Amino acid sequence: VLESVDFKTNNCAALNTIENFAFGTTPSLTSLDFSKCTALVNFGDNVQPFVPTATGVNTELESIILPTAITNIGIAMKNLRVLSTLKAGDGTSLEKTAITKIINDAFTNDKALTSLSLPATVETIDDTPFEGCTALTSLAIDGTHLTVLGTPETPLFGATDVLEFLTISNNTAVDIKKGVLTSQSGLANVSIAAGKNFTGTIGSDDVAIRIA
Repeated sequence: VLESVDFKTNNCAALNTIENFAFGTTPSLTSLDFSKCTALVNFGDNVQPFVPTATGVNTELESIILPTAITNIGIAMKNLRVLSTLKAGDGTSLEKTAITKIINDAFTNDKALTSLSLPATVETIDDTPFEGCTALTSLAIDGTHLTVLGTPETPLFGATDVLEFLTISNNTAVDIKKGVLTSQSGLANVSIAAGKNFTGTIGSDDVAIRIA
């Protein structure tokens, strides 16, 4: 029974893509470590997750370690209900990856994730990537290249009301679309641009936001 996949001691320099459903029928698999796969840039695609349904065949995958070269995660991580560790290289989360876009459903139903940090390479974050993330209370984004957060009138977390802390650093002009934070009644601390002069936009019907 396959319980772990660890490429740390093997030559995986030529591996650049992990395809759909690669681990969808491995119910005992608990961890994946691709940290030494320096050419791995595509982790799944934008069409199908590794686990095809919300109930999931693989419900035991707790840890995924990615290489810092990763640029696309698509919706590979969707429906990984016990995934609690998701990071790249020696980072604590995804802050050291080269991901450019967080698409719709990217982390849907990842119910064990408690915090997530996104890298400076992210340019856009689509609608509802965090729906069903019932433990994700903290979201940190290095906004160096972030231009747009969310889709108008579409909450990032869908109907899931859980977020407490949102930080967008290194950005003074991000466009936070109207309605993307409306479902977050417990959102108490929002820090944007670390106190710099904010010239972006925030939807007028969102929760009260302090520009810290």
